[in-house]
Amino acid sequence: MRKKCIWIMLFIFIIALLLRIQYVLTVSTVMAGKYEDNYKNVAANLIDGKGYAMFWKGKVYHAYYPPAYPLFLAGIFAITGADSYRGVRIIQSFIGAISCILIYIIALKLYGEYVAIISGIISSLYNGLIFFNGILMPATLYIFLSLLMILVFLRIKDNPNMRALIILGILIGTAMLTRTQVVFFIPFIPGCLMLAYPNIYSRKMLLIRDFSIILIFVVLTICPWIFRNFIIYEKFVFDSRGGAAFYCHFYDYRHKNNHKDNIRATVARNLSELEEESYFYNRLFSLMKNEPRWFFLNRLPRNISRNVYDFIFKKQRTKFGNPVIPLFSWLPFIMPLGLVGFVLSLYKYHYQWRKTITLYLYIFSQIFFVVFLLKGYPRFRLLVEPFFIIFAALSIQWIFKLIKDRLKAWSYNKKA
Repeated sequence: MRKKCIWIMLFIFIIALLLRIQYVLTVSTVMAGKYEDNYKNVAANLIDGKGYAMFWKGKVYHAYYPPAYPLFLAGIFAITGADSYRGVRIIQSFIGAISCILIYIIALKLYGEYVAIISGIISSLYNGLIFFNGILMPATLYIFLSLLMILVFLRIKDNPNMRALIILGILIGTAMLTRTQVVFFIPFIPGCLMLAYPNIYSRKMLLIRDFSIILIFVVLTICPWIFRNFIIYEKFVFDSRGGAAFYCHFYDYRHKNNHKDNIRATVARNLSELEEESYFYNRLFSLMKNEPRWFFLNRLPRNISRNVYDFIFKKQRTKFGNPVIPLFSWLPFIMPLGLVGFVLSLYKYHYQWRKTITLYLYIFSQIFFVVFLLKGYPRFRLLVEPFFIIFAALSIQWIFKLIKDRLKAWSYNKKA
């Protein structure tokens, strides 16, 4: 890598780190919400020797969250103490600053030096990324892993090697152990390989072999967690939150007693962890089966339209206050410029679409997950915001080039 790029990356890292440290040192040491408190409790129980467990309203949950982030917190708490939230936030600030460098490298490989510099600077100043570095939730860790995953895809060039495929499988598995929605990207991996490298994967057996290698190491990475849950439940379980999560977003809101918290306090109070999850799934499927017209023509479209609105317009709210540099926010900056940049990438850079197909399919898989299955809240939207930053930088470069060409033409006409 050229010396100039190293100096640029160092500059981006320092700016990103200083802004994040400044933010996390000024925010309150109080938790921002129940999700933070839940992750903290699981990590504290690990340190206290109570095992991987969350205690909530007299019930013990042994697999409510995927394990990577609570283990990450437990490792930090073991050194700094279970009440050292600031220590976690400082370490997450370092991870966030490294993520800005990864955004720079990805943009450099896709669109060149100028887009990479703009992407790195925006990501270091972007308030959404800064804010979540100060929150005890897995977004910072997941973004770091997803950027590494995309970077490994881009590094698989004319001769995909075994080491790159193994690293990719481990990264995907680790990302699954952090936030499960990366599983929606796995079906697109064969398409990414086949479309990005048609000369290599023209033979189907070679494609099947390499995809199998990736899947094997994904499975090997998550196996310890699956086996641990099998010992506890005598069933293959990844986490026990899915039933309540999906029910929460699709429940029959016409009756207040159908809300998941009311159900947990009444009907599901005496159910075990897995029985509760099954109960929520069955209740949701019964609603779809018994009232399909209402669900598919009313509830589902209403849910999707609300999620699309939230994805575009919803702002991050926090009792801590907003991070510095409010100019670089989702609206009116990143989202509209990102959409323009996305169109430019298809129009101006159509000749290298094979290079960017991985980025397109990953963004699609994550937006599909957010818009159709969950909510468009900032903590879910954040998973694709780094890539919107790259597209926003592409549109900024195009605007500057357009202005420069117009000024040059005007100067030439004036002299003539």
